[in-house]
Amino acid sequence: MNDEQTSQFLDLVNQPTCARPIESAPRNGTEILIWREDSGWLLARWIAPCDFLHERELEDMKDAETPDWFIADFVSGCRLDGGEPTHWMPLPEPPVDLQRKIEDQ
Repeated sequence: MNDEQTSQFLDLVNQPTCARPIESAPRNGTEILIWREDSGWLLARWIAPCDFLHERELEDMKDAETPDWFIADFVSGCRLDGGEPTHWMPLPEPPVDLQRKIEDQ
């Protein structure tokens, strides 16, 4: 990737250019990308903790039945703290080669 391509790529991923207002985001546990100015794009879903955590994990949790935005990282997930996201978009389709591997399994 040359400098111009890198710059175009960064412009695309660092702004909610093709995003939709967060008010229209699915609130049914679907994984989506959400945008927050201080964080950029995050993998998230709107869900209540009691819908995905084990009983032991819920023991000391307040509001376990209250849905909220939960984000994912490579190790675990957590409730999105701080400001509310402003935009969202569906997850992109996987690369064609990856999609073929998934379909072949």
